[in-house]
Amino acid sequence: MNNASTNKRARKGDRARTGGVGKRLIRGLTEIRDALETGRPLEERFTVRTVRAPDTPSEYTPEDVKRLREKQLGVSQAVFAQLLGVSSALVRAWEAKRQRRVPPPIARRLFDQIRRDPTPWLEMVQPRKRAEAGAA
Repeated sequence: MNNASTNKRARKGDRARTGGVGKRLIRGLTEIRDALETGRPLEERFTVRTVRAPDTPSEYTPEDVKRLREKQLGVSQAVFAQLLGVSSALVRAWEAKRQRRVPPPIARRLFDQIRRDPTPWLEMVQPRKRAEAGAA
């Protein structure tokens, strides 16, 4: 069997799966439309949940980011970057006086958590003992 026939089969399978999703989506929307037309509360027909979404994360200036890293955690840019799962270059950009990069909402949400309670973050950066450092 050649690659062209294999690729054709794969595309045909994708269309079949997509068609199923499309049909379910239309069926669900039709069901909602019908329920709305009856005028009865949606709670009688569907599971309705009301949730409170988290507040928008705080804004952080370059000075705020640096203060959080140095004063609350006492770590270098490299260690801070590793804690957040970003590059050191990105942390440097967030802290730059001529701010080229603004921390995105997900990073600012982590900053808010660090500001509220730095303890779990500090526990992640405990210094290694000499024996551990030599073995690594």
